[in-house]
Amino acid sequence: MSRAARAVKQHQQLIAIENEFRQLLIGALKQCTDGGDGVFLLSERAEDLNMARFVWPVTKELETLGGRIYELRSLLGMPLEESIYSVFLNYCKSDGSPHALGGMKRAAKLLKEIEIAHEGAALQNDL
Repeated sequence: MSRAARAVKQHQQLIAIENEFRQLLIGALKQCTDGGDGVFLLSERAEDLNMARFVWPVTKELETLGGRIYELRSLLGMPLEESIYSVFLNYCKSDGSPHALGGMKRAAKLLKEIEIAHEGAALQNDL
């Protein structure tokens, strides 16, 4: 397989994985109703806090897909910062202060951001 053909295949895989990630994330965000970290509690942070049992199974799936997104973006020379995975990781960062947003508010904010980005992409495709 030629280098160009491999890049095209990898780009198609990236699009499919990012779409799968987006759909999985949207479903998980809609379940963040208790005010806790919910989907935002990543495995590594949970291990550090001795709270691994509180990591949602869907979060583990998102972490796996995110790793693949990172890998493909690196291979294709695409910036990670522009991916939905990177946006999700930024929302997972919590400074632990009393003023930090809880899971429910972070989820609502991220859902809104995803919706705006999706509308922007749809508008871009219409042009």
